[in-house]
Amino acid sequence: MKKKFFIAVALITLTVILCFVTACEKLVDIEYDLQESGDKALKNAVILYDNAIQWLKVTYAFANRTKPLPETEDCPSEITNVINSKEEFDEAFNEFPVGIDFDKQTLVLYFYASDNIFSQNGKRLRYYELKDVTEENTSLTFDVTCVNTLLLIKDEPYADVSNPTQLCLAVLMPKTQVNDFKFNFDYKKYYIEWNGELKDNSTLYRADLEWLRDEYGKNIVSSIESDFIITDKIQTHEEYVTALKKFYDTFDIGNEMLVLFFLQHRDFDTNLYEYSIANIEYDNGYLDISLNQRFKGTHSGDGWDDIDFLIIRLPQLPAYNVNVKIL
Repeated sequence: MKKKFFIAVALITLTVILCFVTACEKLVDIEYDLQESGDKALKNAVILYDNAIQWLKVTYAFANRTKPLPETEDCPSEITNVINSKEEFDEAFNEFPVGIDFDKQTLVLYFYASDNIFSQNGKRLRYYELKDVTEENTSLTFDVTCVNTLLLIKDEPYADVSNPTQLCLAVLMPKTQVNDFKFNFDYKKYYIEWNGELKDNSTLYRADLEWLRDEYGKNIVSSIESDFIITDKIQTHEEYVTALKKFYDTFDIGNEMLVLFFLQHRDFDTNLYEYSIANIEYDNGYLDISLNQRFKGTHSGDGWDDIDFLIIRLPQLPAYNVNVKIL
């Protein structure tokens, strides 16, 4: 009787310890409570280029200067141009990263003056993300989020002493009947609320493809056949509920982010692997995650999935570029 009692006590103690270590995490269903706003179909067809000034002709950029650049007292604070033809494009651009079909597409340019996107050493200081697209009557509004990669401490940002420079957002979109375009800006702030190194404040999960939403999972499986490796980041509630239908109940999207990493084994690789975090480094928007890979055995052929799906959970960071590598 005493032996059973001590075993029961030991089991209870072990359970308490495990709950303490894992904060009693439970895998739960994620409610798809995404609020519909804007034109989702149009947003999915729109591509935002936030550093288009690099491709413009000098004469065209000079003709579209804005306040408060030097000698622009008589210039507006913002300029919006719409390019609908190859002739207009050739007057403005030396090059562009993709081909444009002006029978089906329109290029909207937004000029303004702001702090430089890049530092002197080429590191990205800030970047812009398209949050929403709203169409009303003959007006189209682009909601854009500006993410500052200079981390905030105690609500005070590190000093950014760069002089105002000319910037240009380029929006490539399908042709519409709209003739009025507007840009609204929101500025995203990040706070350092964790202590120590990133590695010590991050968790690696061996995930299951069943945790993914059906549409998102189909896109991953379809894409990884040619890419073999896919990395995605989740930093907003919209991204979270769109990608995942299951995750742990202690996750806080307001203070944490996720990196999803998919690795497909080659046909000749029948090994099973275990993974652990080797190191995580962050520098001005660039998040680099290194993983250890350890041989675990070989698959039996029953229920084996040739895609390794890992989730790295870490503090929210203004991550412009995320790279995961296997050591």
